[in-house]
Amino acid sequence: MAWTINDAVYQVRQIVQDTRSTSYRHPTEKIIGYINNAINDARRLRPDLFVGSGTASTWDPVPIYSIADINLEFPIDPQYFTAVVNYAAGWLGLEDDEFANNGRAVTLFQRFAAQLVSKGV
Repeated sequence: MAWTINDAVYQVRQIVQDTRSTSYRHPTEKIIGYINNAINDARRLRPDLFVGSGTASTWDPVPIYSIADINLEFPIDPQYFTAVVNYAAGWLGLEDDEFANNGRAVTLFQRFAAQLVSKGV
């Protein structure tokens, strides 16, 4: 089974503890916006993830999702799904409380970058 944008939204909500479906703190559209930002940053850090099936100079366009796309398949290799979720959760964490310690958000951003660029075993 492939990951979807909705799966990413769900996991972001789990991390930031926004799970009360009758009164979400963060609109789904905002979370999808942060997912879009994560995918754009992934393109900056790892452009090879967006190379099309043609030559190395053929780039897949970077998708921009909206609420209408909630059930579409996650656009890059599933091993980077968690990195995108961490990025979006980090941004939500930063805006959750202006007086909160933002160390958790920084950790999530660092994980995002490390998961994208580190070499596997």
